[in-house]
Amino acid sequence: MTLKIVALLAAAAAAAATAAGAKPQTDGRPMRAEDLVSMHRLTTPVPSPSGRVAVFSASQYSVATDSTVSTLYLSHLNSPNPLPPFALGTGLGSDPFWLADNLLAIRCPRNGVSQICYANLANIHNGSAVEFVQLTTLTAGISSAKFRPLPASSGVLAFTSTVAIKPKPKFASGVVYDKLFVRHWDKYLDPASRSHLFVTRLAVDTEAGTVAVDGDLLDLFVDTPDLETPIAPFGDATSYDISPDGNVIAFASRVPEHKAAWNTNIDIYLVRTDATYPPIPISQNNLGADALPLFSPDGKSVAWLQMKTPGYESDINKVAVYDLTKKKTTILGKKWDRSPESLVYISDTVLATTVQDNARMKVYTVDTATGKIAARTHEAATHAISLVPGTNSLIGLVHSMKFPDEVALIDTKEWKTTFITSLNEDAISELNLSDPEELWFKGANNEKVHSWVLKPPGFDKKKKYPLAFLIHGGPEGAWNDDWSYRWNPQVFAAQGFFVATVNFHGSTGFGPEFERAILGNWGGAPYQDLMKGLSAVLDAYPQIDRRRVAGLGASYGGYMINWINGHSRRFACLVNHDGMFDTVSAYFATEELWFPESEFTGTPFDRKAAKVYQKYSPRAFAHKWESPTLVIHGELDYRLSVTEGLSTFTALQRRNIPSKLLYFPDENHWVLKPANSLLWHSEIVDWISHWTSEKVVDVTGGGKDEPVPSDGFELDVDIDLGSGNIDFDIVLDGSDMVPGDDQPIFQVQG
Repeated sequence: MTLKIVALLAAAAAAAATAAGAKPQTDGRPMRAEDLVSMHRLTTPVPSPSGRVAVFSASQYSVATDSTVSTLYLSHLNSPNPLPPFALGTGLGSDPFWLADNLLAIRCPRNGVSQICYANLANIHNGSAVEFVQLTTLTAGISSAKFRPLPASSGVLAFTSTVAIKPKPKFASGVVYDKLFVRHWDKYLDPASRSHLFVTRLAVDTEAGTVAVDGDLLDLFVDTPDLETPIAPFGDATSYDISPDGNVIAFASRVPEHKAAWNTNIDIYLVRTDATYPPIPISQNNLGADALPLFSPDGKSVAWLQMKTPGYESDINKVAVYDLTKKKTTILGKKWDRSPESLVYISDTVLATTVQDNARMKVYTVDTATGKIAARTHEAATHAISLVPGTNSLIGLVHSMKFPDEVALIDTKEWKTTFITSLNEDAISELNLSDPEELWFKGANNEKVHSWVLKPPGFDKKKKYPLAFLIHGGPEGAWNDDWSYRWNPQVFAAQGFFVATVNFHGSTGFGPEFERAILGNWGGAPYQDLMKGLSAVLDAYPQIDRRRVAGLGASYGGYMINWINGHSRRFACLVNHDGMFDTVSAYFATEELWFPESEFTGTPFDRKAAKVYQKYSPRAFAHKWESPTLVIHGELDYRLSVTEGLSTFTALQRRNIPSKLLYFPDENHWVLKPANSLLWHSEIVDWISHWTSEKVVDVTGGGKDEPVPSDGFELDVDIDLGSGNIDFDIVLDGSDMVPGDDQPIFQVQG
């Protein structure tokens, strides 16, 4: 395949060490938002049973026609020289899986819902057209599916579909809820429906190239109707797995209880495929989240990822292995300080997993027999991996800050990566992309903090440039060496900006202690990291004009933009995408209550937690806002309600601060529609380009290293009648200090 992408991957480590005064980059043109939205977006590659080919989809958007075409491809895996992928057709369906080497199944659109369809691929290389035949006819359609082949030309098909568990009003439109969730992510939920797991047997005739349902459709949750899989809102077929003998399915389901909206308790269950017994939980002793169940190749055990802490969605994952004979669970890597995110068996006793580690997504192996854990890949980002049958190779997707996803093989003996597609190579070859550089600095608590810096294409060390300072969301997320279709640093660098991103306390991939440091501390250590990181970047790159700094962030990053506006004058302008205005109002409008309850150490009606909500609410400092701000919010954002964006914009307008609101009636927490993404990029780039221009900054003064006026101090007295203790909390405002200094809190007990 492409030598260019291989060279980019090999050069990733060297690029990080590029000096601040590197030679100007002159090849190619700057990247535009139109380039970003027009890239091929690849889905998880799925190898055939023999391991000779793999199937995947790639979608591509046309700016000219405002339309997206999805193409189903086959790639050869055992060719000495990688061949271009073979297109099976467009608009066929999604989520492909194999029934046999020559029989491919997909979820296909039929009459407004998805069904299972299959096609015989035996003669595709002779020019025969690919025709998908509908296999299922469920009224509610099928949301996910998985197949386990068995001897004698048969197999078990497992799939999920929505079922009604109680009657609905015949003509009325009202919906009655007696517990949360009412809505989730971007949809209102139907309290009378659940996503159930079904099975049926298939008769597979590989010679004739036909498939038929060979038995009844069995609802495995008929006796436990409140169980659901996959896990909403992002679950898929990885939420369940079929045993090698086809007799048992392991699946993940949220434990059906009244407190589901403020509890992360997800269990792994076992259920027989003949539905003779109701599902049995095997991880009920763990009150945190269990996910991604996977049978070992020999069928003797089930592995999954386990979070121990109830209510904490960002807890570190541990690998759990359940012995089906001994009925005993073993937790592997108890002292391992990284969090695995996927599981693939590469032998009966060795698992491969993808792991965030120091701003990269690496492949690790976990030996279930010895407990040995080892990093196997070290650069860029590898994800969506699976084992190629009959080989020593994994197949997956690889990307970095310099190229989007391509399909690649990873040899598990020598751990070398070989790309087998290059769908985006021509587009990337036209662009002058910046080489990301890494900068470590001392942040909060004098601890090392990681950041990335990108220079603008055509960088000239004799010139001065503005800085786009990007703040990630999560907050338990990270700026990794990967490609993003939403917040891509390359797009901002291409507009003539230096770009800096900081992996502040709370970021993932740097250990659980570093990650947990944000809990109850949203405006504390992370803010200090960002301010100290900004100083470190400005000191390391004198070509950046300190007056011309734009701060941009989404979700938690949007919260931080509002927080910064009340605590710093260092920014010429700000951009807040789907951020938080008031911690308390956000709590009562969100859907997953476990998130604010873990982040702010309780509910707003808990006395101690209420202080945390109040202390770190941007609303409390809105009277100090001065920086010009662009506010962006989507109507379908139920994670942070649109009222948070409207409140932010109202406060800005009422204070006569230059501001704009970009409102999307059809977007959720993310901007996903390509045309909307183009508008999003256009408005942001126009905003930050205007307010960081030399002409405007010469008038406004731009960002300033000066203190925000203090409100003095607040005296908070708590009297505990039980113990007789009186707590005096004297909280200095803190915003009158040098940005990055600790905010002192004095407490006296008497």
